[in-house]
Amino acid sequence: MKGIGWKLVAIASGLVASQIAKVVTKGGWKAVTGKPMPVAAKDPSSSAAEALAFAGVSAAVMAITRTFVDRKAAGLYEKSTGHAPPPVEKLREED
Repeated sequence: MKGIGWKLVAIASGLVASQIAKVVTKGGWKAVTGKPMPVAAKDPSSSAAEALAFAGVSAAVMAITRTFVDRKAAGLYEKSTGHAPPPVEKLREED
């Protein structure tokens, strides 16, 4: 039953991370390039190099943001329940 609580926290943290990453990527791209972020990889108004650069930057920002938010969520979960999230407990048991 405790896994359901963590699943809800994980979903919420994923949504939060996604929104933060979008804002950071959009603002950072505009600040660095002076142009709005590409609408889509298929957008003909941006070059292939620009589309690839944007893909790399946005993926990196999302990975970093997701890691930070997930760690904070896990810490809050552990603090409020008295035990680590189920995926973390499972990894600890395997060691």
